[in-house]
Amino acid sequence: PTSVLMPLKGSLMSSLRTLLLLALLLSAGQVLAAGIDFDTWPTGRIYGAGTHAPGTLITTESGIECRSDILDTGSGTAYGDAFIQNAGGAFGSGRYLQFSNIGMFFVLPTVATEVSFNLADYGGAMNLEVNGAGRWIFGDVPSLDGKEIAPGVIASVSGSYNGSNFFGSVTLQGSVLNISVCGAEMLVDRFEFNGIAQPDYTG
Repeated sequence: PTSVLMPLKGSLMSSLRTLLLLALLLSAGQVLAAGIDFDTWPTGRIYGAGTHAPGTLITTESGIECRSDILDTGSGTAYGDAFIQNAGGAFGSGRYLQFSNIGMFFVLPTVATEVSFNLADYGGAMNLEVNGAGRWIFGDVPSLDGKEIAPGVIASVSGSYNGSNFFGSVTLQGSVLNISVCGAEMLVDRFEFNGIAQPDYTG
């Protein structure tokens, strides 16, 4: 009986220590899933051609730098405009970010173990780049499913089409330090960066 009880006791103590650590993190406001949902961003045009050079720091939220980025169409580059819109209809909640031939480059303060975001594709070229490992240029979001976007980073896609428009989410599993998402006519919302602490404030 002793040989049975001792491992159970050790396992119980280990579980209690894990629960205590999680409670301490939560009480300190350190939830290990930083997020950007655009709900506090002002509506309207926020950056783009004529006012912001590519690479301009637009804002920093949860320690994550949000910078403007160029769309690669496959036959050239484009740098248009980005807008914050109030959600309604088939996509988003609160507010979302709309790309019109432009994108955003997210620079993380530490490595995330998983990144996910929602998107709606209304046509044209799209880009995804992770850790500076090379830009994926695509026109069909589900084509990313199962692909190794960067060494050790695998994409999974869920969602469906409404006519010719795709609505869904992309999840990147693996170590991510930076990510660029660009689109000709794309909406994005609810970026989550697992493994990065969410502070008590929004920077």
